Amino acid sequence: MRLRLMMLAALSAILAGCLLLPGKFDSALDIRRDGTFHFHYAGEVVYLPLTEAARSQMKQGHNGAAGNGSGGDQAEVFTEQTCTKPGSGEARPCTADELTAQRHAWDARKPDAGDRSANAAMAMLGGLNPGDPNAATTFADGLRRQAGWRKVVSRGNGVFDVDYDISGRLDHDFTFPTLEHTPLMVPFLTVTRRADGSVRVEAPGFAPGLGNMGAMSAMLPLGSGGTVGGAKAGQSPLKGLPIMDGTFAVTTDGTILTNNTEDGPVPAAAGSQRLSWKINAGHGAAPTALIRPN
Repeated sequence: MRLRLMMLAALSAILAGCLLLPGKFDSALDIRRDGTFHFHYAGEVVYLPLTEAARSQMKQGHNGAAGNGSGGDQAEVFTEQTCTKPGSGEARPCTADELTAQRHAWDARKPDAGDRSANAAMAMLGGLNPGDPNAATTFADGLRRQAGWRKVVSRGNGVFDVDYDISGRLDHDFTFPTLEHTPLMVPFLTVTRRADGSVRVEAPGFAPGLGNMGAMSAMLPLGSGGTVGGAKAGQSPLKGLPIMDGTFAVTTDGTILTNNTEDGPVPAAAGSQRLSWKINAGHGAAPTALIRPN
């Protein structure tokens, strides 16, 4: 039981950090001297907890944790409480109804290890139950309630076609994406304001290791017979999911102070400059740039 609990905890930690991953996409950020910005992301995202591999592992971990503890910690067992005669307090055998009441009280007070682990995993996922048949619909509806999500359509197996478009002022930091009730995750993009007026653009979610489903598969716990996530040995349990493959561009009429593109800034419309990154499993470090808007 301890091993399966560790597996479930490890998977939950992975999911918490890498809940949402990019698939095939095009994305662009525009920063203006007047302090305004516009960001657009169109394409695929993968919500890892809803993939078949992840749901299978969580189910296996829960079922194993809920067992009788063979091969690990001993499961806690119900112990009959002493019943007494009224007035004298003398011990007596408990009736069937009294034993049933004791059992119900014990079950309510002490859920089994599998339930506790499942509840902890759901808490890390913002309360979403990946085993719910309507989980994809619930997830999509939740995104559409947030500003910017113009389209969220499930294709099954945790894959969603999305269109996100938002504009605003850089009088605050900006992060994409954010999921309600889910604070622990790697964002695709962050725009951070500095005290000197410059802004730092970073795209940690476009780093090659995070977006590579093959790399993610190596992080999943081993199943029986040397399999990974229920797949055959040597195969990715995330087979069939889109691999990160996209473009990210930053345009600005401000001053580009630093960047890590291959070719540096190139002229764009209306006196702007453009930075471009090709995003895939083989590209270099996560895109970064430092820009002074005015």
